[in-house]
Amino acid sequence: MEHIRNYYSFMIQGKFSSIFKIFFLSTFIFLFSCEKKEKNYFATISLNDVKLSTPKPGEWRYNRDEKFQTFEDFQKMEKIKPEAGKNSIYLQPIGTFGDLQKKEIQLTQEYLKIYFQLETKILPALSNDIFPKSVRRIFKDGQEQILAGYVLDSILIKRKPKDAVALMGITERDLFPKPEWNYVFGLASYQDGVAVTSMYRFANGNLT
Repeated sequence: MEHIRNYYSFMIQGKFSSIFKIFFLSTFIFLFSCEKKEKNYFATISLNDVKLSTPKPGEWRYNRDEKFQTFEDFQKMEKIKPEAGKNSIYLQPIGTFGDLQKKEIQLTQEYLKIYFQLETKILPALSNDIFPKSVRRIFKDGQEQILAGYVLDSILIKRKPKDAVALMGITERDLFPKPEWNYVFGLASYQDGVAVTSMYRFANGNLT
């Protein structure tokens, strides 16, 4: 009987030893395959890192010599970070908005709240009367444009709530940054945590 017990004991030990080996091998293969997939993923997205071609006449970079920002440059910048008592994002509508534009502002508020995980609030809209004649001009296409820098310096910075980490103005009017420019989609002051963006050139079409 003793040799039978020893035999079964040996079989049980061998069985668990085999199970352990299989488990260890499976775990190793799983971890290795995950690492391999991760490398394949980054190798795949690296295909998007295509060097810019030489600009052609009529393109933005053809007439403008811009300094490129590398990821290392971005890392060295002082970041705007939420802190206690200063952790909300505000949207400041300026102008008269249609139903579709109001929906766009609402969706922007929802998106920012989800993406940044910060409370995002929409302030009561301001009238276009807040823009003096000195910062308005009529563009060659006939639409009125507003000087973007004025919106930052004379409106948003002065109205930025104390608990705001960032304040973004949204206008339905076209914007221009300086007289020699045709238009601009938006302008921001990173140091002051304020920005303004125009919905004018996104006016046509439906939300998708």
